[in-house]
Amino acid sequence: MTKPASHFQAASSARLQCPLLYPESTAIHKMPRGVMSLSLGKDASHHNWVTKAKACRGAGHDGIEIHFEDLENTARTLFALSSSAKPVPQQLYTSASHIRSICDEQGLAIICLEPFLHYPGMLPVSKRDQRLHDELPVWFTVSDILGTDVIQIASAMFGGEGVATGDEERVVEDLRLIADLGLAWRDSTGLGQSRPKFWAYEAMCFGAYVTTWEQAWRQVQLVDRPNFGLVVDTFQIPGACYADPSAVDGKAANADAEMEASLQRLTSTFGGDSAQARANRQKVFFVQLGDGAKMDPPLTTSHPLFDAKIHSNVKMSWARTNRKFQGEGYLPCNKVAQIFIEKCGWRGWLSAEYFNEDQINEDDAYPEKAAERCMKGHQYFLDSVGTHRSSAL
Repeated sequence: MTKPASHFQAASSARLQCPLLYPESTAIHKMPRGVMSLSLGKDASHHNWVTKAKACRGAGHDGIEIHFEDLENTARTLFALSSSAKPVPQQLYTSASHIRSICDEQGLAIICLEPFLHYPGMLPVSKRDQRLHDELPVWFTVSDILGTDVIQIASAMFGGEGVATGDEERVVEDLRLIADLGLAWRDSTGLGQSRPKFWAYEAMCFGAYVTTWEQAWRQVQLVDRPNFGLVVDTFQIPGACYADPSAVDGKAANADAEMEASLQRLTSTFGGDSAQARANRQKVFFVQLGDGAKMDPPLTTSHPLFDAKIHSNVKMSWARTNRKFQGEGYLPCNKVAQIFIEKCGWRGWLSAEYFNEDQINEDDAYPEKAAERCMKGHQYFLDSVGTHRSSAL
């Protein structure tokens, strides 16, 4: 595989720490809070960036995750492109600059750029190499312009011949490649100084191969790069071991026992004062809060929300149409956050994702309503750990 030479250099061996992390002495209620941009609406004509940024800041958020779809939609608006047109890199750079200026005006930090999709294990290898050559420098340049050095990457959602392999050796090779390219990146907006990119890896509970935080964590360890870490998501964790949207009660077989076992593993991996536990916590780059709706009737392959053309399984359909803000569903999402943040002691950015049918609408007030609901979700978690009763937490 070849790579453009202009913005890459030999990777530094200096110790790196993700910029989204905070000192572990930080009080929980002082952790910065944010939301993913598409959670505030997907209709570009009614949910533009000025509206989203003002809504976000007005609700008390400190930052926002930039979804690549939002970046593309903004480029289409700025350049009067059709809804099906694919913006070229320069148009994406202009879009990123536009978004950055609006966020700066509102005092909003940009948490990360997301999501880098359909990459781990992708087939054929030549297609992977082409993406690394053509697409990755665009993502890095966009992140430079946005002012964030963190990119979220998802585990493979689709698998099979000609699509993706779950072979772990191959997946780790793929992830290590992007980590090394991230380490070697030089700032494209300034004097070409070293500007490493951090990858935040998230296990999709509906994925083809990697569905649990444990599997993703194992691969983070195997990649073994300082700029490659984990996302802890309070929807994805119970979504993998607790939820079954096709069941009447919304729960998988042995859901409670499986959930408890996963939380115990979370505690044993990230809790405690040992040097290893502290190092492990430093490899979790940020936390996303989220919940899921219990489906009535259950979501099966015959449900109108399931579309075999775009959903690999019913859990994917559920995750894309009925993912809620924290506290709006039935999942034990607060328990995940309590254990990881309060008990294990992790500190950093607390963000949120929401994927629902109502994101596409013509309500100009939707971004404001969604931003406020998201903040209520943050507060729902904060109240559960008693941060207003004790600032020592």
